[in-house]
Amino acid sequence: MQSLIRALAIPSLRQCPLPFRGFSTTAVSWDRRGSRVELGVDVHQAEDWTAYKPSPGLTFQEGDLVLLRDRSKGMKTLVGPVTAEGVVGSHLGQIKHSQIIGQLPRTEVRTHKGKPFTIHKPTLEEFVLLAPRHATPSYPKDANMMTMMLDVFPGARILEAGTGNGGLTLFLARSACINTLEGKQGKIDTIDIREEHSRKAQQLIAKFERGYYSQFIQFKVGTLSQSLNDHPPTEPYDGIALDMPEPWVELPSALKWLKNDRFLVCYIPNVTQVLQLLSTVRKYKYPLALESVQELNLREWDIRPTYLKAKRPVDQEIPDAPESGVIQPIEEIEPWVCRPTHDPSGHTAFLVKLRKCINIRVEAEAEAETQVEANEASS
Repeated sequence: MQSLIRALAIPSLRQCPLPFRGFSTTAVSWDRRGSRVELGVDVHQAEDWTAYKPSPGLTFQEGDLVLLRDRSKGMKTLVGPVTAEGVVGSHLGQIKHSQIIGQLPRTEVRTHKGKPFTIHKPTLEEFVLLAPRHATPSYPKDANMMTMMLDVFPGARILEAGTGNGGLTLFLARSACINTLEGKQGKIDTIDIREEHSRKAQQLIAKFERGYYSQFIQFKVGTLSQSLNDHPPTEPYDGIALDMPEPWVELPSALKWLKNDRFLVCYIPNVTQVLQLLSTVRKYKYPLALESVQELNLREWDIRPTYLKAKRPVDQEIPDAPESGVIQPIEEIEPWVCRPTHDPSGHTAFLVKLRKCINIRVEAEAEAETQVEANEASS
């Protein structure tokens, strides 16, 4: 493992440069005993690593969401939208929003108790995990996988049943929003049976990226069949995502509005529900082919430099040294911790991918055979 690390020449955080020229901050690393330490970074180091100057548009403004990261323990807090009079507080002290507005990402701000935090632009993954929850969210690993299984492309029209916390909705909207080549705008129709869930999801989505993706999403309340019957779509969908306890109940309504040879993906917590879904498809002979059933389990690793209490002397003689008795120095290797983290991770759901399969060729042949039989009967 140590030789692999040397071969890869992975730099430590001590060597990580600043993102912008003239931008003063400190870097966090570990000392030889494995403790977190703050290292001052010379602002002039950034000249070797930055080929541009930061634009004023990169700074945080009123209405932005901000991710605060505790410099001592790395804990993350989602804050915002920030306002000129706003204040965020914790046991480490208070930070005024005015300390954040006008600053660049990775700027260090301090609480009134002097505790350091850095400010960051939250990613979609961080937003989904840290946003307030009124329903169980579709975790980023599953939402990402479902987006891939649905083969979402720019300009796609997607139907989602089970808005929930709006996590999957955002992943779908981000992938489908705009097709710049064809000038086509994507659309996500999302339906939830509970009005409160739909309303709060709409409010959450309006906070991310200043509500940019809200223009591509239409929220509806009711059952899937009721919504499709009361407000029929103008054209069929390129994909359908079902996140509900009994997706097989809504299959007849959903299939009518799914393009042929496109995908329907179900988010199902229990394997018995998977069997019920597939048994229903088989029993009623729905035009669906099972493509795959996926379960995602991720394991994060803790990899960091550490400290060896008992070190081998650098000038110790190698056992297989030549008879001349020449002492060869042993290369000192920086020790690393490499092990899985102790964060709990486990089963969230089964992802069932089905493809609509109406064989056009067979239908054409059947029509031709019917015509032949009719001609023979008339003659």
